[in-house]
Amino acid sequence: MMFFVVMVIVLGIFPIFMTLISRANYSNVNNTSSNIDVTKSEHSQIITEEHVIFEAGKYYNESYCEEGLKALLSLAENNLKYKINNNIDSSTIKDELSDEFYNKLAKIYKSVDVSINYQNECVYIPVSTLSKGYTKTNEKYPYIKSVASPWDCENDDFIHGKDYPSGISVNGINYLCKTGMNYKDALSWYLPDFEIK
Repeated sequence: MMFFVVMVIVLGIFPIFMTLISRANYSNVNNTSSNIDVTKSEHSQIITEEHVIFEAGKYYNESYCEEGLKALLSLAENNLKYKINNNIDSSTIKDELSDEFYNKLAKIYKSVDVSINYQNECVYIPVSTLSKGYTKTNEKYPYIKSVASPWDCENDDFIHGKDYPSGISVNGINYLCKTGMNYKDALSWYLPDFEIK
């Protein structure tokens, strides 16, 4: 009889005990999952030097002057900020940059201090290696103006008749920097309606 009473008590308490354990485990799983999501979210919000350098590396040319590279790094940082602010994947492909060039860009990046805004907002700025003598625009980027960039036509890589993509010319910016402009002034030439400070 005693055995029967003990079994009834155990069987009566067991479901309650299991429910409590499963709730505790569910709560722990949800808390852990939430922490992972927050961590991922926080991590994705951080723009690191490495992100900027590899984003800039897509257009990097070892012949660019220091001011030209500052402009390129500024554009890379701006576009990464835009992607993060708009929940767009901001991961960058790690292009083949030698340690020497990576370190060069890292050193220059430390001296970059600029904000690029259009009507008080961070917007995506399309970038092209070259243009066909002027900035090509399209309806996707109505804030990008067609700006003269005739020095692109003098570049060794220029191909007459080629349809270059929309965006401001990195080679054009570098040309202006090589001929005396600082990187903020060169960016202002190609982005006349922007506040660059």
